Amino acid sequence: PVWQLFSKTALRASYSRETRDYLGAPVAVLGGREDTLQQALVAVDWTPWRSLIVSIFLQRQTRDSNRAIYDFDYDMAGISGSYAF
Repeated sequence: PVWQLFSKTALRASYSRETRDYLGAPVAVLGGREDTLQQALVAVDWTPWRSLIVSIFLQRQTRDSNRAIYDFDYDMAGISGSYAF
């Protein structure tokens, strides 16, 4: 969802959860592997002009697997911009 905080500022948030299995994978390599991925994002978008958007975001992603070598967690913060002409 997106919440318009002010005329030029919006707050975005998203969450996703996904389960993957590798049923078609070769048994020797990935057979029986199951992963659960979760991702959460919070961002603030500022639009000083109609053609320019500046975003600041925080993101977290995790993967839990029945094979511990594939587990991971990461946190990311960033700034991005886009200009349309």
